[in-house]
Amino acid sequence: MANGKRRTKIELAEFEAKVVQLRRNGVPLDRIAQSTGDNVSTVWRAYQRAISRIPAAEVKELRDLHSARLEEVFRLSMALGHRGSVSALGQALKALKQQAKLFGLNAPVVTKTIIVDADGEPIKTNLGLTAQDLDEMTVAERDTIRRIAERQATRGATLH
Repeated sequence: MANGKRRTKIELAEFEAKVVQLRRNGVPLDRIAQSTGDNVSTVWRAYQRAISRIPAAEVKELRDLHSARLEEVFRLSMALGHRGSVSALGQALKALKQQAKLFGLNAPVVTKTIIVDADGEPIKTNLGLTAQDLDEMTVAERDTIRRIAERQATRGATLH
């Protein structure tokens, strides 16, 4: 709130509803912030709180609406790009990036490391190492353990 006063629960609910409605109508966050006298960060948090309480069907509807708008921006930008507008191509790429973000396509990739011996079998240790311990090791540390295990395996012993 511009004057620094905290909103009551009723005022907050009304504010969040207003923000969601304006976003549904395609009003950018900065214009909503201007009209309410708040900063963009406050408007964004209000929007996030509100949509977290919206039933899944309505969230899908909102995503579909935003996706359709982004597809239109992309289509128009590409048309201008084909006519030679380099900046329009930049806008097309921004629309693609926003759409990927909208659908969570930029989620971090999680990888799992399994240390294996020369035959491709997982290394069995008596060191009391957990999978988490192995995951937290550097590549060099894992390579060292693998080499030790391979040496032990060639001698017919287990890793101690």
